[in-house]
Amino acid sequence: MTQLRRNSFRDFEDIFARYNRARYNRFFTVPASAAAQASARPAQADWLPAVDIVERENAFAVSVELPGVSKEDVKVSLEKRVLSITGERRLQAEEGGVQHRHIERAYGSFSRSFTLPENVDEVAIAAAYKDGVLTLTIPKAARPEPRSIEVKVH
Repeated sequence: MTQLRRNSFRDFEDIFARYNRARYNRFFTVPASAAAQASARPAQADWLPAVDIVERENAFAVSVELPGVSKEDVKVSLEKRVLSITGERRLQAEEGGVQHRHIERAYGSFSRSFTLPENVDEVAIAAAYKDGVLTLTIPKAARPEPRSIEVKVH
């Protein structure tokens, strides 16, 4: 009888790595039409950029990490209090006999959506893009002052 030696730490690392790939939707796939050229080109994958949301006294700040994404490839939209950030990180084309041998960064399209609270000023949202970070400033709307209504009894 052959005895198998198990490395429980390595098994745990394998399970954790599979969990992370599933959680962040980072399965690398090759389109069926490109299956014949799979060895010549790296696969592309959808990915999720990291997002930080900070609430301040008078505004929300949303920071999105988009390294390697040009600002022309990013679109921000707002519809019915849902803020959507979409775009694409493109793989650099191979040129002059240079071929990619190993790729760990994810490429392809991405989409993140967030429902904004009711107390924001949707018209005054500002966006800035610098050093691969998209920063959205979402001001809070001024709260209406409470008012008294006199009720007359007849």
